[in-house]
Amino acid sequence: MCNHAVISAENGKSDENQRPYNNSISVLNRLGTLVVHTSVFERLGEISKDLSNNARRRQWDSVFDSLRDGHAQQFKKKGRYDMTNEHKKSNIGVKSLYNRRATPIFVSALLSPKEEEEYLKSLGEHKYVFAWTYKEMLGLDLKVTIHHLDIKYGTRPIKKSQRVLGPDLISRVETKINKLINTGFIREVKYPMWISSIVPVRKKNGQIHICIDFRDLNKACLKDDFPLLIIELMVDATTRHETLSFIDGSSGYNQIIMSPKDEECTAFRTPKGIYYHKVMPFILKNAGATYQYAMQNIFDAILHKKVKCYVDDLVVKTKKRGKHLADLQIVFNRLRKYNLKMNPLKCAFDVTSEKFLDFIIRHCGIEADPAK
Repeated sequence: MCNHAVISAENGKSDENQRPYNNSISVLNRLGTLVVHTSVFERLGEISKDLSNNARRRQWDSVFDSLRDGHAQQFKKKGRYDMTNEHKKSNIGVKSLYNRRATPIFVSALLSPKEEEEYLKSLGEHKYVFAWTYKEMLGLDLKVTIHHLDIKYGTRPIKKSQRVLGPDLISRVETKINKLINTGFIREVKYPMWISSIVPVRKKNGQIHICIDFRDLNKACLKDDFPLLIIELMVDATTRHETLSFIDGSSGYNQIIMSPKDEECTAFRTPKGIYYHKVMPFILKNAGATYQYAMQNIFDAILHKKVKCYVDDLVVKTKKRGKHLADLQIVFNRLRKYNLKMNPLKCAFDVTSEKFLDFIIRHCGIEADPAK
């Protein structure tokens, strides 16, 4: 159980032009489930006792609000304050199957040297459940699921015209298309019935991401009502566990194969030709339901007991810390059996807190991610 402190203030009268306060103030109420760092109390100790009651409380407010707003950098000189466990980048001692480079992975920085050695050994033994490159993503076992479009009978196909792109964008779009061709995600097609258009989107780092406008195709598809988990209930169910591991699917949607009879319907127009998807693109209608169905089939009996899944976000949870590595091995065996790959650079193993689905999850509680 997390230890929290409750600070009480002496009763005092409110200034005439100031908002009155309650007689006491609780750090627990202000910080929810956050563990209060010692530097907070150092700042509280700097508040003058000569100030009026309300003035002191307003300064307390600024201390706690600064934490809520994520301005923890100001505490670094006196001690580290972090919303989540600090991660340590380690190498599991094997080479990537394709580029022969080192294979980095993240574990908790709080592990002892012996514990870290045990985890890295286990992760190395299960290296085939991770993909450091697209070429290592061989596709989900077809016995689990494939993606069907289920276009409504009688729907008239729509062919979108090509968007006008500036000269500076054309070369960058072609580079992205070539990358998708080399990974086997897309293939050239002639005479498709449906053609969608592309929408290049500039990322914050200046790179280009190619989105496809599937709105017309999505309108023509029936809705898959396979249930997704309720995020709030899922997040709450991961608390009160001593150890957690957070695992992220490596371009998870692209690991599910499109149905051969539907794949040409995903065709899209580019400056260098028309291509269709061999794998399920993220933005297709029902893509989330298909992925959730796959997770249900893969984990089946251990779902909700040892692992929680919301589409491609997984969390392995263990009540007693000493049993966590065994639980991870069970999950890894399922992933390897069905050939589902995880992204090692977005995983964190054996931690007590982490960002997950816009929440900060801890073994003692949850709170909203202040960065969102």
